[in-house]
Amino acid sequence: MVVAESSVSKNVFIGKTPFPLRIDAVFEDEGIQSAQKEFDSLVQRGLGKSGLSCAVGTMSLLLTTDHLKEAVNLIEQFPGADLPAHVYNTLIAKTSRRNDLEGLMEKALQLMRSRRVKSDVASYNTLLSSFHLRREYEKVEQLWDQMIQHGPEPTPASYNVMINHYLERGLLVESREMFTEMQDRGVTPDRYTFTAMIKAFGRDNEPERAVALLRAMSGS
Repeated sequence: MVVAESSVSKNVFIGKTPFPLRIDAVFEDEGIQSAQKEFDSLVQRGLGKSGLSCAVGTMSLLLTTDHLKEAVNLIEQFPGADLPAHVYNTLIAKTSRRNDLEGLMEKALQLMRSRRVKSDVASYNTLLSSFHLRREYEKVEQLWDQMIQHGPEPTPASYNVMINHYLERGLLVESREMFTEMQDRGVTPDRYTFTAMIKAFGRDNEPERAVALLRAMSGS
């Protein structure tokens, strides 16, 4: 297992071994707890920016090996560290794919917000989908409002989550309004959008509009 070259600070050494590679080797031989002890010794040395570079390398190792709880704990050790946004985004994506009984996704999101780290659109979409699947509807709408006001521009995938968010709750008017907003903002619907809206118009007893969308979807 090799830490990505971009994450290795080449001027941090123990003897002749770059520190991130030393952590990697300890992980292979002795496991995650020993690797974390090696990292803690770096913190005690007070290596400043070099320490931050090693933190990124260690985070890459933890995320690659799905040690997500340890990754969250590591972030919490650096309250003032300017960890790259992709570290948080990767952590959110990974925690969203598991039965997150410890609330790691929520913790990662809280850490991002407290440090004013901007999520990318993929992370917003991941969070929207996760909250929707868990039926945490209030969080879906809060996150959507935040995305519209402060986040990146929504993609078709973003709107698809929101359309289904309303449609599955029987809120046909809201799902149609979301479809209209999508078009007004210049976001091109994809086949998943069309499928959802055909269903919405069918439920709302508007077969003509459903047929029109079906034709648009097929390009005829």
